[in-house]
Amino acid sequence: MEKRLILIMAVALIAAGLSLAFLYAPARENAAPPSRMTELGLMLLEEEDGIYVLAVTDRSPACRAGIEPGDLLTEADGESLTEIAQLEAMLQHVPEGGALRLGLMRDGASMTLTLPVQ
Repeated sequence: MEKRLILIMAVALIAAGLSLAFLYAPARENAAPPSRMTELGLMLLEEEDGIYVLAVTDRSPACRAGIEPGDLLTEADGESLTEIAQLEAMLQHVPEGGALRLGLMRDGASMTLTLPVQ
């Protein structure tokens, strides 16, 4: 329930055109700090069952890739994802102008999207 409420609030803020930069003051220690994820337009939450997309910034690389709030990230470049730190580490090895292939679950269906790294 708490995760759904946070997601609804983040989507409402995006729809209102407000910046998500101020949203980082997580009450939970497992939320991703502002970093490469912020540059890519992603706000993530690590839960026991995986990494959830809480919000996607308009016109960001994540938005252009088709990533949506509520998506569950399952893999990156064919490797299973269980922690945000894994994704951060993988992003460090992607050259500027490169891309990362993300596997995700959306509404019970699996899909693969390409996230451009700037």
